[in-house]
Amino acid sequence: MKRGGHARRAVALFFLAAFAALVWPVYSYFGGARPLILGIPQSLFYVSAWLLASFLVLLALYLYEER
Repeated sequence: MKRGGHARRAVALFFLAAFAALVWPVYSYFGGARPLILGIPQSLFYVSAWLLASFLVLLALYLYEER
């Protein structure tokens, strides 16, 4: 496997997990308006956390492939 192949596979698996976490039925466990987390509804916090995690994973992959 070429350089970075394992990292790309891990990132692809992460994004499959992120997709699965943001669609029904998993999202329905976190889809409520209450409780408030950091002043925002739980559902918005849940989606924002996955978005931030996705950004950090892509940043890590970029930095890994640049070195």
